[in-house]
Amino acid sequence: MKTISRAKTWFRALVAAVICAAMNAEAGVPTNIDGGVYNYGAETQINSTDRILIYRGTMNINEGASLKVGGNTSSTCNFIGIEKNDPAYLNINGGTVWCSTANGSGYLAVGSGMEKTGTSVLTLNSGILKVDAVLRSAVQWNDGASVTASGTININGGEATVGTIYMGATTVSTGVSTLNLNGGTLTTGNITFRTGNGQVFTWGGGTLVATKANIFSVQALDASNTKTRTMQITGNPASFNTAGYDQALPAFTGTGKLRLTGGGAVKFAQSTLTYGLMLDGAALNLGMLNKNAPLLTVPSLEITGPVTLCVERPPCRSREDIRSSPAPRRSATFLSIRSPSPAVRARLSAKATPSTSPPKLPPCCRRFSTAGASTATIPTAWADSPARTTAPPSRSSTTTPPSASPAATRGRRGLI
Repeated sequence: MKTISRAKTWFRALVAAVICAAMNAEAGVPTNIDGGVYNYGAETQINSTDRILIYRGTMNINEGASLKVGGNTSSTCNFIGIEKNDPAYLNINGGTVWCSTANGSGYLAVGSGMEKTGTSVLTLNSGILKVDAVLRSAVQWNDGASVTASGTININGGEATVGTIYMGATTVSTGVSTLNLNGGTLTTGNITFRTGNGQVFTWGGGTLVATKANIFSVQALDASNTKTRTMQITGNPASFNTAGYDQALPAFTGTGKLRLTGGGAVKFAQSTLTYGLMLDGAALNLGMLNKNAPLLTVPSLEITGPVTLCVERPPCRSREDIRSSPAPRRSATFLSIRSPSPAVRARLSAKATPSTSPPKLPPCCRRFSTAGASTATIPTAWADSPARTTAPPSRSSTTTPPSASPAATRGRRGLI
């Protein structure tokens, strides 16, 4: 009898699982919840134009689950937190969530003007998150009224690929937008910090991968906005893969380390960093040459691969001025390292020589490259008068020297 009873129990469980799978195959059932905790596994395979609408409660997308949903505008997007006073949660634990439409759109909002209060949270622990168009946190619904709810995006692992990330609202609001990149990979073409409410971006680890140049867009906070903006690097390290695109990095605080890879030239908004740098196949755009102060000061520096520096000297002088007023033989500091280790100091002692690659550079700009990871060095000084590239004309010669372009003259006389 016990055997028969166990068989019946097993059979009922099997039937329940089949029914659950059949229900999950219908797009509207698993993508709309209002309270409670819902767990989806490999039996959940959704490919629909419906949307994820979590009014409140928790949706867990576990290993093997796959939800491809629609949501093609800011007003008809996927919502985590909508219409209720209670928060909502979407946790991706090995599954896949893809917000996409036939025209390449796809929107996801975390804590929006459609939610009254509370903080809703999107967490990627492992698996895949794809949002083809816009991922928004603590923003207005349809860019309308102010936002009283807050939204938090946690990327702890896995792979997130997002077209654009909007942090905050365009109207003055009480909600707070938070992005925590702690692990995994976030690939995006834009992160915009908007004007209307508080924002917190903590770069605690993981890798940020750029798909365009200058992915950071930081708008000035509204004068009547009482909230603050915090952008901090706390990872050891946090990584930025420029993927060959030049980047303007906004002002970050924090005492972590930032690892730069990808070859795109990175220009910093600050001349003094509170966080250290790890350079591996990186390029730094240090801006205009300054003879009186370092162009960049960092608390620590590690070099694990080739490094490229691009520095512009002050406005070019004419060839006549160069001939009549030779440049003084002074040097300018590129990079100042506070309390460097002896090994780092030794690496910084070697002189770099101008590189001919890439061939096209801004006027008065020279690019220096290291030879490789084993001999990687960053010069601390750039002499105004490096060795001539051509022999000077003989003083006894009466022949008028051939005319030369300003660029060629600069090459012979050095940078002023």
